[in-house]
Amino acid sequence: MTKEELDAFREKLVELTENGSEGEVREYVEHYYPRLPEEERRALLFNTLFDAIREEHAISEIQEKGLEAADSLEQLKRKIEREKLTE
Repeated sequence: MTKEELDAFREKLVELTENGSEGEVREYVEHYYPRLPEEERRALLFNTLFDAIREEHAISEIQEKGLEAADSLEQLKRKIEREKLTE
């Protein structure tokens, strides 16, 4: 793959990432992946892995905050119930 082809690949990938669907990006990368230089393939794999880890971490944090919120609501519910009993 020439430098010009690689530059064109990157430009199109950025465009698809910003404006296309995940499926379009995946299809585009899968099509050109075998033709990419080894260094570019490694970079794509690393970035994909890094993004997946970051996404998984964000999901985990959201779940944790959700559990904390549910626990707080449960504590508040118990407090209200106790206050009703003492009235």
